[in-house]
Amino acid sequence: MKAMTTDASRRKSIILSELDNFNRRQRRRPICQRTERRRDGRTKRTTRTAAVTANNKNNKTNEKTVILVRHGKTEMNEYLASNHWADEKFKDPLLYDTKLSKAGIAGAQLAQVHVEKLEPKPEVIVSSPLSRAIATAKLVFEHDKETPRVACVHARERVFHASDHGKPRKELEEVHKDFDFSHIPDLHEPWWYVGSENEKKTFGEVSLEPVDVFEQRMDDLIDWINNRDEDVVALVAHWGVCFSLTGEQFENCEARVFEPGTLKPKTGDFQRVEVALEDSAKGKAVRTFVFLTNEITGSVPLSVGLALGVSLGFASAIASKF
Repeated sequence: MKAMTTDASRRKSIILSELDNFNRRQRRRPICQRTERRRDGRTKRTTRTAAVTANNKNNKTNEKTVILVRHGKTEMNEYLASNHWADEKFKDPLLYDTKLSKAGIAGAQLAQVHVEKLEPKPEVIVSSPLSRAIATAKLVFEHDKETPRVACVHARERVFHASDHGKPRKELEEVHKDFDFSHIPDLHEPWWYVGSENEKKTFGEVSLEPVDVFEQRMDDLIDWINNRDEDVVALVAHWGVCFSLTGEQFENCEARVFEPGTLKPKTGDFQRVEVALEDSAKGKAVRTFVFLTNEITGSVPLSVGLALGVSLGFASAIASKF
């Protein structure tokens, strides 16, 4: 019994050491402050941090100030909390266009207090057309009844599971009359990635959106924002979008202000961890390690975002050794 306890303690120490190393790699640069003059003549002092990025070769960046918000906790988030995606027994629960859970609704309502105090104020509220993002936008910006609201298909999540499939434009327009869905070209056809009929299904149910397709969409998202007339854009999106543009793990309902020049597609490098999603011996080995790591660290209090980040970091490190 003592030997088993010693082994468990040793494994836990190793994992905690890896977590510490991961945190060092994710450490932000020092906060920079600057004072700028607003269009109304007033001045404001802003603070900005930037994630340390190793492989960011993309020069495309935002020309507008962006208030970036991740959607609230969903039923799929709660399912994944107890059914790890790296488990070989994992099954997609088919929660198409997953909705906010009770905790997600409460979290978005609480986030409104923080978002309401952010400066500068948005001149347009943009949301992914997925229902969880729209619901979050309505709750987080409930205090703002005047600012126009627009849906942008480029801001949708990368398709991992059925929960990342949405609803046709016509159905969305009937439910969310306060949003402009004109960016979706067709009333009835899917605007999310569906893949070809014979394409290999990841996790057994839906086609995984290829990383190059997703990253091209992030370029399109930045172009779409830059081409708008507004100077300040609120964007309610998803984990994958936030990770790609910042290289950092956003918690549900987390909101941050990004000055022009601080959001860049591919800052979060999906290519490095793509092996963890491969249906190959190497991919299965990586997923097994990630799953076992998650089991061992189950007693360590980690945020959902950090836990996922650690999993991806481990997967990338292992893949580089094959």
